[in-house]
Amino acid sequence: MAECPYCSGPVDDSDRFCPRCGERQTDRGDREGVFDPAVVQYLDGVRNGARTFETDSPHHDRFETQLRAAVEDFATLAGTGVDLREVLDVETLPELTEPVDPGADTDAATRQVVGLAVLFGLATAGFDSVEGDELLAYDLLLRESL
Repeated sequence: MAECPYCSGPVDDSDRFCPRCGERQTDRGDREGVFDPAVVQYLDGVRNGARTFETDSPHHDRFETQLRAAVEDFATLAGTGVDLREVLDVETLPELTEPVDPGADTDAATRQVVGLAVLFGLATAGFDSVEGDELLAYDLLLRESL
């Protein structure tokens, strides 16, 4: 059983709306993302202003653990020769002329490119000592050494 990100009431996995407050629930059935449904529900509640980003919450602990693991997994791409164009579906993305709501019902390609932009933005904005150019230079150095 999940928890509603808006009112913290109990919600069955099949519920599209919270039986307590009536808010729409995150679609957990067809996700292929890194975060488990409970973390997605928690983040959706934070994004919609129903919750705060609570560092002492068990949902927050799961979020941090899963995010750390996902970022570490990017290191496994070094030296594999993976071509992201073969893995991700972003070649047909229309030109983005305005911000896209990452929580909205958008196609997979749009979600993927927005996710890449957010990941890069979080990495460069989250650390005082890291700049985007430094990350790209380090990536180039890694690729040349392999």
